Amino acid sequence: ICAVLSSLKRHIEARKFAQEAVDHVLGTIKDLEDPDLSCQYINVDHDSLYNTVTIAWFNLAAEQEHMNDLHDALDSYTAAQKYAKKSNIITLK
Repeated sequence: ICAVLSSLKRHIEARKFAQEAVDHVLGTIKDLEDPDLSCQYINVDHDSLYNTVTIAWFNLAAEQEHMNDLHDALDSYTAAQKYAKKSNIITLK
């Protein structure tokens, strides 16, 4: 949804959806770390979630950049890189 809205130049809405995606996936990752909640997530692997949250952070950063919120964009790109490393999407030295 974020990518579609962004391509339509609807960056405010795209940013909202990107933030919701980040929040939702981070909430799921947090739940998986809690033994009492993790049983709700059968067959969910961390790499898949890390890949998804990496994309969500990148989308949020791109929208922040479109809106000239460069400090926030840098923070979001940094978060995307952090989760990319965890998911082995990229290997950084």
